[in-house]
Amino acid sequence: ALVIPTSLFRYRVQGDAAYRSLLKPPRREVHGAVPTCLEADADDLLGEHEEAIAYHLEQAHEYRRQLGVLDAQGRALAERAATMLHVAGRRALARGDPLGASNLLRRALARSGRDDPELLWDLVETLLSTGDPAAAEAIAERLAQAAHADRRLRARAAVLAGELAVIADTDILPETIDEITGAARLLADQGDHTAEAKAHQVVAHARVLAGRYGAAEVALDRALAAARRAGDHRGDPAVV
Repeated sequence: ALVIPTSLFRYRVQGDAAYRSLLKPPRREVHGAVPTCLEADADDLLGEHEEAIAYHLEQAHEYRRQLGVLDAQGRALAERAATMLHVAGRRALARGDPLGASNLLRRALARSGRDDPELLWDLVETLLSTGDPAAAEAIAERLAQAAHADRRLRARAAVLAGELAVIADTDILPETIDEITGAARLLADQGDHTAEAKAHQVVAHARVLAGRYGAAEVALDRALAAARRAGDHRGDPAVV
């Protein structure tokens, strides 16, 4: 078994001569060992090094894929990489780095063996933040397909479809607003206040485009209240 001191993994393995000279199976072992050592080293590493951990998981999985060794362990590596990339992507999005988040979340989706609805939702939000509605629409369609009989996920898909409709056409049909508002109510009943807040934001945007500023303000107030219920206080007034 490959044994490497934990302290070594405080630094990302880089392309020095010794590393580049490794054959693929040993490289696979190096990359596979790094995440375990990092995760076991200290709890405070998570939150600081998700992206580095995910990188090594990706590499370990990629070498297995190239060598045709995609067994259960290889699939587990891919899923761990997707999970860690998703966490890192969310962190990038929260700190206002949509381009970095887009890179991380796209990689997460590429490694994941399934259409995780939470990942798809976050990726759509990120793609919209980077001004790529066409790519966002394709991912939103995948979320709609993944929703199946889940009412909450169908409501989330309706919110994203509504947002894309608002972006594409300033002449929004009242039926579209009604559908998004209904989705907001269902999401509230389901306790999904993050998506509920998003729904009210989309309604507010549509109301502004229609020149209905009073109704837009009401929708924004509802979005703020839902965000607070979700634990997101970024829209709260600064406390002096």
